[in-house]
Amino acid sequence: MFQRDYLVRLIEEMTSVLGKVMGLRQDNKLTEAEWEIDELLQRKFRLRGPLLQSLSAEDLIKMFTFNGVLESDRLQGVAMLLKEQAMIEEKRQDTEKAAQLRTKALHLFTYASTQGYPVKWVKTNDEIQGLEAQLQGVYLTSTLHQLLWRHYEGIGNYAKAEDHLFHLYHREPEIFSEGIAFYNRLLEQTDEALEEGRLPREEVEQGLAQLQDDGRLK
Repeated sequence: MFQRDYLVRLIEEMTSVLGKVMGLRQDNKLTEAEWEIDELLQRKFRLRGPLLQSLSAEDLIKMFTFNGVLESDRLQGVAMLLKEQAMIEEKRQDTEKAAQLRTKALHLFTYASTQGYPVKWVKTNDEIQGLEAQLQGVYLTSTLHQLLWRHYEGIGNYAKAEDHLFHLYHREPEIFSEGIAFYNRLLEQTDEALEEGRLPREEVEQGLAQLQDDGRLK
């Protein structure tokens, strides 16, 4: 009962604050928008804005993991606020800081997608795709490529999963066996599932052959 009531209040307050922040940002009242974010962070997450921005994604994940269980609702709530702060920084024309905050938010959303329980009030898949589109051309860590690979395979977007696999493989050839296992998992899918995932069986077989040939050359 307590957990359910907490989540209801969290959703209500997040919705209210995000609406206020959007209005303030549109009116160019950026400091006031930050105050709204900071006040909610303190009240619901025991964080301050500067601390949130300075902590790494890994540190934040640890903060919201208790006895091995990830608090997906709270972690994704923090990711939403990071995304809002990024839009404030973009309004200030600090594109580098905006990209850093978006990258951190993407990491949190993707980790929650692959390691946490589903959260109904956040459209996690839409958030991930939106952030990834905004971060085109921005360097992503190998850890984030790994998470995105797992996320897209998990939701059946096999073409995107393959993209992230190859980003990762070019940096870390030692994941060769994981890549082979990925293609073998796809070969167990139906033709319909592969078509829906935008990676037809022929392309799966080509990707597997390419990876196997590359492995033999090393």
